[in-house]
Formats: sequence, C-alpha cells, structure tokens
Amino acid sequence: MRSKNFSTISIILTTVILVISCSKSTPPKEKVSLPPTQVSSQTLYYTDTINGLVIDQQKQPIPFSTDKNLIVAGWAVDEKAKGVAGGVLIDIDGKLYPSTYGTDRPDVADAYKTPSYKNSGFVNEIPISEIGKGQHTLSVKILTGDRKAYYSPEAKVMFEIK
Repeated sequence: MRSKNFSTISIILTTVILVISCSKSTPPKEKVSLPPTQVSSQTLYYTDTINGLVIDQQKQPIPFSTDKNLIVAGWAVDEKAKGVAGGVLIDIDGKLYPSTYGTDRPDVADAYKTPSYKNSGFVNEIPISEIGKGQHTLSVKILTGDRKAYYSPEAKVMFEIK
C-alpha cells in the first residue's frame, strides 16, 4: 500500500511541476527599433536572394511555400562613410527583423574598388510562422556605420506565402 501511495504522490508532483513549467510564458523577443534619424540620401545595397532565388523585379510576387523559413541575403554599405553599414534590418509589412551582418563580400569591394566594403554581406532567416500566409512586401533598412541613423531605400520586393 505504501509503494502505491508513493507512486501516486510522485505522479501528482511530476504533473504539478510540468504544469507550472509549461505555463510560464516565454519572455518576449527584444523589440527591434531604428535610430531616430533617417538619412535623406541613398546608399549602395542589393537584396540578392530570397530562399536562394535571385530576385527579379519582373516576376513578383515571388511565391514561397509554408514549409520553409524565409532566408533573405544581400549586401549593404554606408556609402557616405565609405565603409560597412552598422547593420541591416529586414522590413516585412512594417515589422523589423535584424540580420546577421558583416559576411564576406569581396565581389562588392572589387566592383566598387573600395576594400572597406569587403564585409558588407547580410543574411536573415525568418520563420514563415512569424510572417503568415498571403502577399507581403519586403524592404530593407540600413544602419549607418555609427548606428546613429538609417537609410530607407525605396525598392520593395513583393512575395507570397502559399
């Protein structure tokens, strides 16, 4: 009888611990924000691919399925400062997603004959679940090298999650 009570108590305690641990909400993701100043001039950048597809302005919206994350890659520089940017944010329908910035892009440095542009690549992997089905608009926000302001290029990429 004693072992049956012990077993029942163990199950109850385990259940209570699981309920408590599962009911804790995950901490909210840090909100991404832009510096207060938008630079009125433009800078050099290019969004090369989404999920490995080269972006073609003539074939939009670009269709994607819901079984993959959205992987956006390209490059950006702070042309005014003649150096790398302070980072790149992907803007999808007004929601900002920070990118990994500083990947090796010797092609950009060579093309613009500016060695300081070498580490100007960016990449971002965004869960489709955070975007949702339907048609969306993607653009980029490029932080200045000192991160005190940002560029907001006008070019947009239309894509659709099916």
